[in-house]
Amino acid sequence: MHSKIPTSVPTLEPIFRALTGLYLVLTPDLVIVDATDALLQQTHVKRDEIIGQHVFHIFPNNPDNPQVDSEGSVHQSLQHALVHKEPHNLEMLRYDIPTENGFEERYWNTTTIPIMNEFGEVQYLVHEVRDITDKVLIDRVHQLRQEQLNLLTNATKAVAWEYDIVNNRMTWGEGLQEVLGYTPEEMGPGGESWDSRVHPDDFEEVQRSIQQALASKQSTWKGEYRFQKADGSYAYILDQGYTAYDSKGNPIRTIGSIIDITQNRDTQEALRESDARFRHLLEVLPHMAWTASPKGKVLFFNDNWYSYTGMRPGQTDGWISAVHPEDSAWCSPAGTTLWLQAVASR
Repeated sequence: MHSKIPTSVPTLEPIFRALTGLYLVLTPDLVIVDATDALLQQTHVKRDEIIGQHVFHIFPNNPDNPQVDSEGSVHQSLQHALVHKEPHNLEMLRYDIPTENGFEERYWNTTTIPIMNEFGEVQYLVHEVRDITDKVLIDRVHQLRQEQLNLLTNATKAVAWEYDIVNNRMTWGEGLQEVLGYTPEEMGPGGESWDSRVHPDDFEEVQRSIQQALASKQSTWKGEYRFQKADGSYAYILDQGYTAYDSKGNPIRTIGSIIDITQNRDTQEALRESDARFRHLLEVLPHMAWTASPKGKVLFFNDNWYSYTGMRPGQTDGWISAVHPEDSAWCSPAGTTLWLQAVASR
């Protein structure tokens, strides 16, 4: 005789709390009912401290940034969901999170979803947030770099030139004397005036590049090489040209500009030398040494690490497997409070 298997409805609370998304459940009065573990971890709060509390009591505005009314923006979104009984989304919202060391700058994408009861009334609000801080900060860096590039472009002194290929005639425009030290008369009228001033070690490669561009009927050409200035020194230059062709595909005229990039090349070389010295210093240390990004991703191990652990030389991923399981949880940089505090406080 088969015994009857008892059935029961499992409680959904542990399932909800284990969701990987960042969810907050609120009453219509904006009192916190529950939250996922992922949200608690991301916002540095504990469940027993927030349940039963008004949401803006737990997550207030950043007093150090009074011009940003984060509470006001979220309140409007929550009220929209309550009144219109439909989800409401905020594409990008700055909402700083309080920590032990003050407020932490954070950016979010939020969606508020009303949960209705059988009478069509809003019983709960499910507030979902997605942390987009990294994306916003990366976009900000890219924007800053673009602004710096635009500023550099506007401020850079360039030498304009035009070459009549058919008649072998060079015309030099503004910036020639200021950048390279020559007057147009000193440069001379023909293309050989340019040929004679390109560094001998660079001349053949530059000529090959130009001839290849002309043979393939390219309209644009760009090259970096050394060019002799009026004082006898050589400058690293970036040369860019635009070539026009006749109806038969023969090149007839090229116009372009020259920019002195010597300082930039010197800076890059100095950085490479500095990095090489630093790597050498790490290699000669009598112990294991490493470097990592602010997020805890290891970028470099010295030879002592590979000799001791047996990892493949050059491998940086998977290093945690070399650590004893009982120690791996607290020694992973990205997971330790000390590491995060050090990064936050700089």
